[in-house]
Amino acid sequence: ILKTGDPPAKGLPQFEAASLLQGGEGTKLNLTVQTPGAQPREVPLIRQKVTQIPVFSEVCSTPEDRKVGYLRLTTFNNNSAKAVAEAVRDAKVAGAEALVLDLRNNGGGAV
Repeated sequence: ILKTGDPPAKGLPQFEAASLLQGGEGTKLNLTVQTPGAQPREVPLIRQKVTQIPVFSEVCSTPEDRKVGYLRLTTFNNNSAKAVAEAVRDAKVAGAEALVLDLRNNGGGAV
């Protein structure tokens, strides 16, 4: 990303550049991007609300044929508590006898 509208983004720290992309839902933004070996090009965007789904879950079977629910929580955000509760409920319905909560590489967020 070379530019986000008027301000240049090239060389900015990641979080500062990302903040230039944010704005009200439905507002327009013209990005100037360049891929290696190509000329810069302008990409028109319309901002949309982004909803992160912070939980991946599945029910696994052990070699002894016991069912274990696996829940991976990738970040803490406003959707985390509801998503974890739904994943736990689904695992119980699927017959899980135990749960594994995987927080590896969870960068934190809104708690």
